[in-house]
Amino acid sequence: MKIDRNSWHFKVARFGALDDGYDRTDLCGSFWALVRGAVLFPAVFIGGAFAVSLVLVACPLVALVVWFQYGQLVLLGPEVVGWIAWTGALLYLCYRRASKKESDSPAVRLAKTAYQGWKDKTCVLVEIH
Repeated sequence: MKIDRNSWHFKVARFGALDDGYDRTDLCGSFWALVRGAVLFPAVFIGGAFAVSLVLVACPLVALVVWFQYGQLVLLGPEVVGWIAWTGALLYLCYRRASKKESDSPAVRLAKTAYQGWKDKTCVLVEIH
């Protein structure tokens, strides 16, 4: 029996600690490595999702609640990581929004055009549809 190294079940079996240092293995060892990989992958995924949600949501919110309740901002490791991640995401979104010229609203475009005309001492033509 031949198993392709690029097949999904071989990759899951590798995740389940199948040793591919050799070109041959027995079917029983391969099967149990596949079972271990099939059980281990969701456990790692759920554990990682829990840890990320804890660091990004729960810890920063608890720090805010403690600050509002007691007036003291307590920042430990997970809270700092969460606040840095949220601040970085907010700055990235602001940067993306500011860098897009076509995302400006008509009022912003009008104000920019009026300012540019005032600065250049020209009167911008307006076409009404």
